[in-house]
Amino acid sequence: QDITGFSSSDQIVALMLVFNFMVLLVFACVTLYQSVTARSLPNVRLATNKQLPELALRDSCVWHLFLSHIWSSGQDQVATIKRQLQLLLPGIRVFLDIDDLHEINKLEE
Repeated sequence: QDITGFSSSDQIVALMLVFNFMVLLVFACVTLYQSVTARSLPNVRLATNKQLPELALRDSCVWHLFLSHIWSSGQDQVATIKRQLQLLLPGIRVFLDIDDLHEINKLEE
């Protein structure tokens, strides 16, 4: 045995292979779990036909909703609201300055 504690390089290779297969197995399990749970996420549906609402925009519009907040304390709460709306209404376009405003002088556009 040398400093590594293995008597041969074959043991090191075998250990590395087992570790890599374990990582792949964990990855596959997590991916499968996420795909199963993603189907069961709640979303907003129309009462009349149980379909997702059509979120059409006029040609002159870019956003369905503009979220506003107090700069000093409201950014994280409003960001959570935006993410939850996007989960409940797939395809919704929500404006939030911390995500969508690149230049402050373009706020009025």
